[in-house]
Amino acid sequence: QTPELNEPDNNTIFTVSTLEFNWSNTTDIESDVLNYYLEIDNDIDFSSVYYANTSITEKANTTSDIATLSDGNFYWRVLATDNSDNSSWSEIRKVSVDITSPDITNLQKTPSESYNNDSVYINATVTDSVELESVWIESNHNGSLENYSSFAGEVSSDGSVYYYIISSGNFSNQQTINYTWYANDSVGHVNVSDLQSFIVVNRQAGVPNITAPVNNTYQIYDRATNFSWENATDDDFDTPINFQFQLYNSIEANDTYLVKNITIDDLNYTLPANEMPPVGMHYWRVRSFDTYN
Repeated sequence: QTPELNEPDNNTIFTVSTLEFNWSNTTDIESDVLNYYLEIDNDIDFSSVYYANTSITEKANTTSDIATLSDGNFYWRVLATDNSDNSSWSEIRKVSVDITSPDITNLQKTPSESYNNDSVYINATVTDSVELESVWIESNHNGSLENYSSFAGEVSSDGSVYYYIISSGNFSNQQTINYTWYANDSVGHVNVSDLQSFIVVNRQAGVPNITAPVNNTYQIYDRATNFSWENATDDDFDTPINFQFQLYNSIEANDTYLVKNITIDDLNYTLPANEMPPVGMHYWRVRSFDTYN
């Protein structure tokens, strides 16, 4: 007759690797001595048997065998034999061994260089040998460390890839964003990734457009001269935008030929008459910079 399985129960998860498999003894119509055959595999079709004991001696009432398994899901079954004929296989039961924490690998962030108006995609590959319970991320992008979880629907997944999106508008320039991935399995093992971080990159302010004096025009040497330009754009919307005005008496524009160098927060600068350079050819330029220089 077919053996009847006792323990472990179907779908039991263990946090130890050495397990005892137990079943009730069966009977033989010819009263022959019975032995038992235990098979364990990580495939339900037992196509590549992980563990087999083909000569388990029957004991009183119930018979058992001990096997050491690795992390993962396994299936087990038993048959009885009198060394001449075999019974049918018993039912198949599933057991799982989970003695390790989930794996967190392949941590990525897109885009690689992030600005304050970007949406940033953060993802990680998270797997467990048996059953993953939850995945969450801890991040300070809102100013303080907070958790965002798969339970709450804030962390999404595509297979084993879990991802979190920090939407545009949650950053400030030069802000340092720190985040850490967490994962736990169904028996409470928790794994934590290394701390990840990135800095929100500041973009240069735009180049101001010079309006006056027009290029290659003449100015009276003993009169004040007004220099003006249009405001510069800033893709990061930084304010205020400041300007550096420089006047040279050579197109080489280095410190040797520097006549005037001043930083202002206006769109024009008037060079006083008493500071006007002597008669000759002179060159000027303006550049803009934001609060992050």
